[in-house]
Amino acid sequence: KGAIIGSVVIADCVQNHPSVWAEKGCWNWVLKDAVLFDKPIMNVKGKLSFWEYNQ
Repeated sequence: KGAIIGSVVIADCVQNHPSVWAEKGCWNWVLKDAVLFDKPIMNVKGKLSFWEYNQ
């Protein structure tokens, strides 16, 4: 059972970001404005690319 647990803004895409979470030698997304929902949106099937959820 899939669920959407929050949202995030992709602010940039850079090589070799200094974050400890960034994989070195690769392109990394820089994320901002992360929000964890109080209640997950349940039974949402994921996809292999960017997509918008329309309630």
